Amino acid sequence: MRNDDVVLVHHTLAGDETAFATLVEKYRKQIHELGALKDPQRLSGWLNAIAIRRCLAWFRERHLNVQLSENITKVT
Repeated sequence: MRNDDVVLVHHTLAGDETAFATLVEKYRKQIHELGALKDPQRLSGWLNAIAIRRCLAWFRERHLNVQLSENITKVT
């Protein structure tokens, strides 16, 4: 995550709606597959799956060797 993203996340967590809107706009292309969502009640799990795939891709791109925790739970 770039430094500007870190700042935006901190501001968002502090209640800054503009920072949140900036993050959404910045990463909206990565969830452009909304039409592929079959069950709208599973939006949260669907977004989590996208986030996990993006994080794994980030690690792969940087050739980082990491072990994923066995405690990661699948959201359904």
